[in-house]
Amino acid sequence: MSTSKQDAPRSVSAAVITAALVIIVAVIESVMGPALPSIQAELALDPGRASLIVSTLIVSAAVATPIVGRFADRVGGRLALGWTSVIVSIGGLLAAFGQSFEVFLFGQLLLGVGVGIVPLAFVIVREAISGAQRGVAAGFVMALTTVGGVIGVTLGGFGITALGRTWVFGAPAVAVALLGTAAFLFVPRRASSVDAKAHDGAFDWAGTLTFAAALGCVALALSLGGTMGWTSPAVLGLVVGAVVLVVAWLLIERRAANPFVDLDLLSQRPVWSTTVAAVLQGVSYGVLWFLLPQLIVLPAALGYGLGGTPADITLFLLPMGVAGVLAGPLAGWLTRRAGARTIALIGLAMIAAAALYLLFRSTAHVDFFIAYALAGVGLTVFQTALSTAVIEAVAPESVGIATGLFGVGRVVGAGLGAGIGGAVLASALDPAAGVPSQAGFVIGFVISLAIAVVGGMWTAATVSGSSPGQTAPAEGALDEIAR
Repeated sequence: MSTSKQDAPRSVSAAVITAALVIIVAVIESVMGPALPSIQAELALDPGRASLIVSTLIVSAAVATPIVGRFADRVGGRLALGWTSVIVSIGGLLAAFGQSFEVFLFGQLLLGVGVGIVPLAFVIVREAISGAQRGVAAGFVMALTTVGGVIGVTLGGFGITALGRTWVFGAPAVAVALLGTAAFLFVPRRASSVDAKAHDGAFDWAGTLTFAAALGCVALALSLGGTMGWTSPAVLGLVVGAVVLVVAWLLIERRAANPFVDLDLLSQRPVWSTTVAAVLQGVSYGVLWFLLPQLIVLPAALGYGLGGTPADITLFLLPMGVAGVLAGPLAGWLTRRAGARTIALIGLAMIAAAALYLLFRSTAHVDFFIAYALAGVGLTVFQTALSTAVIEAVAPESVGIATGLFGVGRVVGAGLGAGIGGAVLASALDPAAGVPSQAGFVIGFVISLAIAVVGGMWTAATVSGSSPGQTAPAEGALDEIAR
C-alpha cells in the first residue's frame, strides 16, 4: 500500500506518535524489575506478594499481545492505539498513587496490556508506510523497544530512589495519555476495503477468552516454575490446564464463523515458522538475560564474578541500547535486499556468539559490554527481520494477530529461558559459598548456545529466503504437514 503525498504528513505523525508510545510503554514495562525491592519495602510486601506483581505483569502482557493485535485488525491501528493508551494510562496512575497492594497489583495488570502496542505499531506500519519503507520502519519499532527497555531499567534502578514511585509511574502514564489522544487525532484511518474485511462477522468472544485462558496458564506456569519448582502440583496443573484449553480453543475456532485466530492463518508458513523461531530465539536470549546480571553482582573474589552492584547493570545495558537504535533500521533495510531468513540467521549467530564469548571471557568489564552488545543487537536484528517478513506476508486485516502471535512466541520463549537459567543456577549452588558455582554458568551458556544453533537450523529450514515483496517459493511438504 503506497502512501500518497496528501497522506504523507499524517503518516509522519503516525510514525512519531507510535514511536513515542513504543518507547514509553517499554520504559513502563521494564522499570518493574529493578524497582521491585523499593516497592516491596514501601508497601511492606512479603516475597510471595512481591513475586505476584511480576507474575501479573508477565501474564497480562502475554495474554494482551495477541488480543490487542486482533482488536487492531478489526478496528484499525488508530482506534486500537488510542484505547490501549487509555488502559495503560489508568494502570500507570494506579501504580503511581495506589496505597494498597491490591490497587498497585491491578495497576500492573492494566500496564501489561501496553505490550500490545508493539503489534499495534506493526499494524500502523502496514497501514501508513509504503512497502519499500516498511522494513526500516519495523526495524525502528524493534530498536525503540530496546531503547525503552534500557531507559526503564535505568529509571527503575536510579529513578525510584531519587524520584519515588509517583514520578516513575505517574509521568509516563500522563505521557501515554497525551500520546493516545494524539493518536485519535492524527493517526490516519485505514482503507475502507480493509475495514470491511476486518468487520466481516461478529467478534469471537468464546475463542478469544479460551485462547486468553490457555495463554495465561502457560505464562503463569513459566513465571512460577522458577520459584515453586517445575514439577510442583501447581505448575503441572497449569500445564495440564493449558493443554486442555488449547484443545478446546481449536474446537471452538473450527466452528466459529469469524474466529479469533483463523486456523488457515496458522497454517501459513510465514506465521508458524516465525513463531516457532521466536520461541527458540527467546529461550536462548532469555538464558543470557538471566545469567549476566547474576555474574555482574557476584563477588570478584570468587574469580568469575564482577563484584558490581545492581545499579552497575544499567551501565552495561547502555551500549546495547545505542547499538540497537542503529541495528534495527539497518536490519529492516537489509531484509528487503537479502531476505528475512539471511538477516534472522545473522541475528541468531550474534546471540550464539555472545554465549560462546561468555564461555571464554575474563572478569574484565569490557567482556560484559561485548556480550550485552552482541546479544542485544542480535535480538534486534532477528526480531526486525522476522517481524518484517510477517507484516509483508499476511493480509492487511491479519497483521495485528499475526505479529501478536510472533510476540507471544518471544514472551513465552524468554520466560522459559529465564526459568531454565534460574533452574540451572539453583542446581549448581556452591554449599560453601552459598552462591552459584562457575560450572552452573558454563552449563547455562552452553544451553543458550545450543538453543541458538537449533533456532538457526529451524530458521534455515522453514523461513522463506525471498525478500519481502517478492513471491515466495511454492509451499512444500512442511506447509502440508502444518495443515
